[in-house]
Amino acid sequence: MDEASIGMLLSVRAAMQIIGLSFLPIFERRLGPGRLYRPMSIAWLLTFPLFPLASFFARLSSKSNHPLVWANILVIYTMRTLTAVCWPCLSIMLNTAATSPEALTRLNALSQFTIVIPKH
Repeated sequence: MDEASIGMLLSVRAAMQIIGLSFLPIFERRLGPGRLYRPMSIAWLLTFPLFPLASFFARLSSKSNHPLVWANILVIYTMRTLTAVCWPCLSIMLNTAATSPEALTRLNALSQFTIVIPKH
């Protein structure tokens, strides 16, 4: 992909994230953070097999501008936008579960630790 296509993809993803997360308060009030977190965290895991599929489509067509590549990227971005509610819901549940300010500090530290460790 050329630089213009990559820039366009990044801007589309940012716009989708902003629009998608603007609906979080509505869904959180209706469903609650726990009922929203469970299916979205499972859907988040299901997005990972789509990346090799996009690579497969790109190699199959020998060009990155093939419609199947763009359709797959759109599906990935849509699913990632929907599943972006996982992290705010997790923070809401942690804040609710804390029995004291010290417990909240420990829970947040543990939460951050478990997020950072897999990235290294």
